[in-house]
Amino acid sequence: MDHDYENPSPYSDKGDISYWPPDKAFCIFFGDSQPASDVNHIGVVVKGLEIMENVAPKYQENKLVVN
Repeated sequence: MDHDYENPSPYSDKGDISYWPPDKAFCIFFGDSQPASDVNHIGVVVKGLEIMENVAPKYQENKLVVN
């Protein structure tokens, strides 16, 4: 299933939960990185974001593909 942009944004803040249509990817922004292109913000992590700091760097850019 393809999903398009609903509320595109080129920026993210720590804790943003977003969907990236070009790769059908679910994203949780927890560092200083920014999206490669526009994303749809669909929520925000309000508690416990610090646990993401324990994710090994090689896994930090893995994507959850949504079909």
